[in-house]
Amino acid sequence: LKQKLFPKHFNKKIFLHAASPFSWYVFHPLVNLSQDEYILHINECIKTIEKMEDCFLALRIRLKSFPNMTIQKIKSLLIKSDCYEIYEKGEFEDFLTCSDLLISFSSTTIEEALQVNIPVLQYDPFNRYCHIPSIKMTKTKEPKLSSVYYVSKFDDLSWSLDWIKKNHLISDNPSLDLKLDW
Repeated sequence: LKQKLFPKHFNKKIFLHAASPFSWYVFHPLVNLSQDEYILHINECIKTIEKMEDCFLALRIRLKSFPNMTIQKIKSLLIKSDCYEIYEKGEFEDFLTCSDLLISFSSTTIEEALQVNIPVLQYDPFNRYCHIPSIKMTKTKEPKLSSVYYVSKFDDLSWSLDWIKKNHLISDNPSLDLKLDW
């Protein structure tokens, strides 16, 4: 399935980005991303992942989160790079189970990932909301393995993804049979 979904990238680490932005008329400023924050969120992930070796960013975008916009218009707001593709069709569960890591802000996708043992990076560059108990990732403190990681600054995103890739996303690590520790 991974080869079918990501034919050019199946041999890479797949980072799935999934979140649900809201229009400004929906007042959820703390727990949800606005549409412009969502685009910033993705662009910061693109900037980071395009510098990583053997990594690919799968963007799961729901058009209903962007009324009156096309996927082409949304894509025009994103940084141009070969490190990602947008996926709007297909079963989310298939994309999730074929991914190595879920990146989100706050979404039920976090709980869905944990149910199928996919680790999560909650990326909150606004440092305003920790959706679920997690290990806070900073360059100044060596983290421990966890099911959920939290990054609150763009400056820590690259280091954190690299650490997760090298320490968590390896198949021969016996300590990776993680259980939720909260």
